[in-house]
Amino acid sequence: MYRRRFIGVVGLVGAASTSGCLSSAGIGANDEPTNPNGGEPQARTSTIQVVGQGEAEDDPEIARLQIAVEERDEAAEMVRQSLAEQSEDVLAALKDAGIDEDDITTAQYRLREDRDGLWYEGSHAYDVTVRNIDEVGVVIDTAVTAGADDVGRVDFTLAEETREELREVVLGRALEDARREADLIAAEKDLEIVSTASISTTRTDVRPFRADSAALAGVTADAGAPTQIQEGPVTVRGQVEVVYRFAE
Repeated sequence: MYRRRFIGVVGLVGAASTSGCLSSAGIGANDEPTNPNGGEPQARTSTIQVVGQGEAEDDPEIARLQIAVEERDEAAEMVRQSLAEQSEDVLAALKDAGIDEDDITTAQYRLREDRDGLWYEGSHAYDVTVRNIDEVGVVIDTAVTAGADDVGRVDFTLAEETREELREVVLGRALEDARREADLIAAEKDLEIVSTASISTTRTDVRPFRADSAALAGVTADAGAPTQIQEGPVTVRGQVEVVYRFAE
């Protein structure tokens, strides 16, 4: 069953330079503010920059694997030919297992002589996207049985639509975080926030859940039990910088 959950805002907020110190944030105010139209002087305004961070978690929707075939021989042509044959077998097995051709791409191809000049070593690695995360273990077993020599990593992540949804969520939380910090500073200094001077998004990122490499180390074609990979939540983080104007 698809489950969604969000966690609260991370409490990592700070004012520019020294938190809570207006002078360190660069006050843009005149010593003697005047009214250009005459009459009573206008209220002096100052600015301060604060940083807000937001975070959310969600269950993974897709998995990305890196699967490779490897070969070693005294002749470079033999390595090339073996890689081509093994790759053909592995790709055919993956497609038979339900992996779309568009979800298989070459990540790296390497063929080179070893340092001692005695052997040629080669590998052909593929990035494979699995859109049903319950089938990750089956896909790994299928690839290894077909001739794959290495499963380099398994990352659980989010579909693009969910990424965009959570990006909006975490940036909203980051803005709320920044405003709370600004309100705290205003209260301490007996000031009033009058407007927002600028807002900028400094960072948003999605951190996939990566399966423990130790869980993949023992994957072999001869293993009796099917491979089981434990997934975990995907974290999305966002950060904003906001400059507020204060009236003294």
